[in-house]
Amino acid sequence: MERQRAVLQQDINGIDPEMVLVFEVVGSVNNFIKAAQRVGMEWLGDIDSLAEPDDNFYNIDNQGNRTEKPVNEKLYLTLTNSVALQQLLSLWQRYIRGEQKFPTGFAPFKDVFSQLKDIRRWDVRDRFIATNVIDIWRELLQSRPEKIRFEIELWFRPTSQKRTDAEDIVRNIITEYGGEIIKSSIHEEIAYHGLIAECPAIMIQQMIDNMDDALINAEQIMWIRASGQVCTKSTIEDAAEVELNLPEEPLASPSIALLDGLPLANHVLLQDRLVINDADNYEDLYPADRRFHGTTMASLIIYGDLNTPPEPLKERIYVRPIMKPINPEDEGIPDDELFVDVLHRAIREIVTSPELSSSIRIINLSIGNPNRPFFNTLSPEAKMLDWLSQQYNLLFLVSSGNVNQRFYLDIKIGELKNLSNEDRQKVLYDYIWRESHNMRILSPSESINAVTIGALHQDSVNPPRISGTINPVLDGYPALYSCYGGGFDRSIKPDCLNVGGKNLYSHYNIDSMEAVLTAVRLRNSSGPGTKVAISNNGLNGVAFTCGTSNATAISSRACSNLLKMVRNIPNLNLPSDYEAIAIKAMFIHSCKWGEMGNNMMEHYVPQVVRKQRSNTLKMIGYGYPDPNHTLVCTDQRVTLIGYGNIRQNQQIEFSFPLPPSLVSQAVKKRLIITLAWFSPINPNGKNYRLAKLSFDAINQNVITKSRTDSDTNTSKHGTVQHEIFEGEHASVFEDGDELKILIQCKKEEDLLVPVKFVTLVTLETAPETMLPIYEEVQTRIRPQIQIAQ
Repeated sequence: MERQRAVLQQDINGIDPEMVLVFEVVGSVNNFIKAAQRVGMEWLGDIDSLAEPDDNFYNIDNQGNRTEKPVNEKLYLTLTNSVALQQLLSLWQRYIRGEQKFPTGFAPFKDVFSQLKDIRRWDVRDRFIATNVIDIWRELLQSRPEKIRFEIELWFRPTSQKRTDAEDIVRNIITEYGGEIIKSSIHEEIAYHGLIAECPAIMIQQMIDNMDDALINAEQIMWIRASGQVCTKSTIEDAAEVELNLPEEPLASPSIALLDGLPLANHVLLQDRLVINDADNYEDLYPADRRFHGTTMASLIIYGDLNTPPEPLKERIYVRPIMKPINPEDEGIPDDELFVDVLHRAIREIVTSPELSSSIRIINLSIGNPNRPFFNTLSPEAKMLDWLSQQYNLLFLVSSGNVNQRFYLDIKIGELKNLSNEDRQKVLYDYIWRESHNMRILSPSESINAVTIGALHQDSVNPPRISGTINPVLDGYPALYSCYGGGFDRSIKPDCLNVGGKNLYSHYNIDSMEAVLTAVRLRNSSGPGTKVAISNNGLNGVAFTCGTSNATAISSRACSNLLKMVRNIPNLNLPSDYEAIAIKAMFIHSCKWGEMGNNMMEHYVPQVVRKQRSNTLKMIGYGYPDPNHTLVCTDQRVTLIGYGNIRQNQQIEFSFPLPPSLVSQAVKKRLIITLAWFSPINPNGKNYRLAKLSFDAINQNVITKSRTDSDTNTSKHGTVQHEIFEGEHASVFEDGDELKILIQCKKEEDLLVPVKFVTLVTLETAPETMLPIYEEVQTRIRPQIQIAQ
């Protein structure tokens, strides 16, 4: 440690270097925080992870027996001056030697150390190897570039002088390599300090070969990552033309902002329906036939799947191009831009425009970073979405990401083809669960305030029977290309699935060969897939595509209709700064597992005892949305909506009048309760999600007893709680009784502002019961709570 101090002092002109330590902690560490502060440490954050049990650390069951389930582990990252560092390491050495006496004031460390696996410096394993940048660089080096650009994320320091000092150190190292810093970015609101650097390829190769380099050993650096990697594929094999006779009518102001590539604005399906803000002047860099992704997303938002009779939105959509062509096939964020800057700039343009800020509530972000799958650590882009959504009351819908990997199955082609559809589906889902580390959701879809959308293998086309291809799973089940796996702090991600389009998989048509399946990327004019406008067949071309991007665009379209619905609820008088939260609540309120979700839980996720439900949530979230069913009231279905704000350590009670016609009626009933909010964040602390809201249905047992589709504990880890209860037992209550719903906000002293929330409750019975529950609730409703028509 002292040797490295000397080297750094020599290189940094006398600046006292500060070092990061990694504490590999198992179990509760609240005492650790206090003890660390006592020796002068500066808290930087923590990373949740799981460790396999060993002889020293393992969980026990209620009978005290060891279990083999993973152990909760946290790497606590602490920045310390050299004196505090030496004190701590000295204490750690005493502990592992078995010494019992510690200096006065440091006794709490003995209890803390009993929970530690190791103390080590943040090193090349963390900042360089763990980010997958080495594999990306090796691929780039094969084309023999002169220079390579990459991103550096520095430890965020609390003062501008410390940030300047840290950046100067890294800048000097890069300059000595013959490189330069292209861009520097600081966002205090998310505790982010990032750089775009460029170095000669020979120095990149040297870093990979030696794994011992001034840059990758620089204590100021948290991560080194590849840059310019947020991109989409854009290949179409064949296309058709479309003719639509749509009535001309005035279009309303946009409620949706599409952050994507530049669309083909004069396409016959898009003409006069877009408000394009090309703030970065990408049009000259975007040949018309390359405007693929923005064109398809705009088409899906406006029309949905063109396979079905189109009902276009009666409003324009706002388009902010944030991508441009980066090679003959791909569109992406330019490598001289940081994605976090692009997002911040694009949203600031909206919220500072009086016209746009008054109308736009929904942000469609159908792009993700394939080189940044989510593994416990929130990306700066996700933090930026969380901050922007809460700061400006905007709902982000983000695609979970696509995976186009090959499937290497332990079965012969002939055997696979002879399986039933259900058995073949079981083989394929078993495979992607074994490969789950390659299927994780992509940044920035781990955002806690955003709604993350995965894809269903579903569209309106019957796939053609083509030799050498298979239709892999049943219609309406999770698409094999859709990323999944859960979100930050065990939250539910993706939040739900929507129509993404079917994708066929090709294979060598030799029955004796091992089954290797490859996604068919090229599309033809007959499908399958969702039918969309495209940019490479003149001004009226259409084709078939699939992806989580498609599912996200279709979801944004649905959310626009929900915004119109909530604005038209009589006497609700919802303030504009609640509208984005209301859309979020309504959209998730309409989600359900249905037969697909129950089959997934019973047959197609790992059948680990007591984990079938949580495994299903990791794959399909709350299921698929059906707003036209859940949010449309009938004689046998009634939905109430409420809103308000709540402070930390506060409780608010809502009441739902119970319809007397249900008394003693043994009929099937469904109760759906949803609570949504946007949480402020603490970007650099232990409690990132400051607003921890939840509801409890105090006496829901009088209506229904069985919880379906979700899990109470898991659903409380995000910023939307959605639960469905069903039952057929006779309801026992008296006329005039009410269902009590208690909304509470957990105590959190750092939560200094009230949190806006929206809650919805739906009660329904089967139509054949003919029970007039809507009318009965309507006549009993309190004046301040209105019925959602």
